[in-house]
Amino acid sequence: MVLYFYRYVAIDQKKEWYPTYERSYRWLWAQLMDNESDKQDCFKIVSSFIKEYHDVKDDVVEMDHTFENEIDKITSIKNLQGIDQKPYGISRIEIINAKNLRQDSWFADSAYNPYIKISNFATSWIYGDTHVIYNNCNPVWKPVFYIPVYDIHENFNLQVFNYNALFKDTLLGFYIFDLKSIIKVLPNGSFEVKKLKLDVNLTYEESDRGQLSFVADFFLLSELEDLEIITTTNVSIRHLYLLMTYQNQDGYFELNNALARLFNLFSKEELIKTFSDFVQKDERVCSLDNKILGTLLIISFLKVLLWKERYEWMSAYNRAENWLTKM
Repeated sequence: MVLYFYRYVAIDQKKEWYPTYERSYRWLWAQLMDNESDKQDCFKIVSSFIKEYHDVKDDVVEMDHTFENEIDKITSIKNLQGIDQKPYGISRIEIINAKNLRQDSWFADSAYNPYIKISNFATSWIYGDTHVIYNNCNPVWKPVFYIPVYDIHENFNLQVFNYNALFKDTLLGFYIFDLKSIIKVLPNGSFEVKKLKLDVNLTYEESDRGQLSFVADFFLLSELEDLEIITTTNVSIRHLYLLMTYQNQDGYFELNNALARLFNLFSKEELIKTFSDFVQKDERVCSLDNKILGTLLIISFLKVLLWKERYEWMSAYNRAENWLTKM
């Protein structure tokens, strides 16, 4: 309703509201889970309501049609996590610690129960969070988060919260991390990538709220896809980076042809058949959804062949486990 209020009632102030419109549209599209049909139905109903309620004139409707034709970014927003779209690569964010956490309140000198939440700045989609460290204004976490990157212009919101079992968790401070600080597009279309160790100031309500240390890195999918098929003798951390690009934002790993080839099979169908033949006596397992099969395959692989690297994949593993418990 607010988006169409902007478009039909406040069209003359487009320069003022467009950044908010784009951010809200990204969030809305994420909630609709890339469902074009649902999106069209919602927009049609709401636009009709706003037109009638505010008695929108034909000339404004025509201006809105022009606006729709101008916003080329809508296509990239819709395809942010499109089924057929491949990510550019995988971003690796390692949270190290925070120091001198504080907030402006009567209990500002008290110790906190801090944890960090990482989300997409535009859509507010949550990629993951750390565990809570109790009674500590200088917490050390050291989890690693892997985030498939479909748009190198994305920003990540790193927020530090104070956990409270009785009341709403309180935001202590945040830092907006711009992916372009580690990814540069060269004139020939290739990418230049660098790894950064960052020590930044946390802010909230225009005041300093402490410091945050983290490491940011990025791995191009085009380079990872050149890896050899997985065997017990050649498996490496780079295979982990590649596998992480196949994890959906909800936490599951869906079977696909690229994943099958990594396990020396020709296609997704062959991978499913190989697995089904192996468990053919268990009809319940054979009937599992492909998302569940793919997720079980990857998390089992991590535990068996990359156990020494569990520090790297534990956050992704927990997301997958949480998704499985909801099924």
